[in-house]
Amino acid sequence: MKNQLLLSISIILCTIVLSSCSSDGDSDLPAENSNTFVENTILNSINEHRNSLSLLSLEENSVAKQLAFDHAQFMANQRELSIDGNSERKTRLQETENATAVVEFNSRFYSPEELVQNWLREGSTTKNSLESNFSNVGIAVTQDEVGQNYYTLIMFRMR
Repeated sequence: MKNQLLLSISIILCTIVLSSCSSDGDSDLPAENSNTFVENTILNSINEHRNSLSLLSLEENSVAKQLAFDHAQFMANQRELSIDGNSERKTRLQETENATAVVEFNSRFYSPEELVQNWLREGSTTKNSLESNFSNVGIAVTQDEVGQNYYTLIMFRMR
């Protein structure tokens, strides 16, 4: 009887805790939190694909991530895709991170799922790069004023 009472109280407490912690969506999250979630989801999808090919996972790099964010924000503000500043980003990674090879991909409007599917499409340049021996990555997503996604992915390998 005592065990049954404890079990009933535990179930009621769990229900109260779970109900108070649940949400009807992530609309209360600041944009940077949902963008971080999207960026992590994209990186996880890419790394799952790489691991399925017996390739090492890409390591997130803070410098590449900041460069990717700054460029994605620039594109969102301009409301167009751009490679402006590509050589400066490459030089920065070469100088600060000892990068020997750097690639950058920019996209807009796709959902995260569509983006990864498009990047992994057979014969795409991005797919070939994602399946090569790059070791580090910076991924950023941001939105323009009407909520359209802009993405920048920068990968590099170190000396």
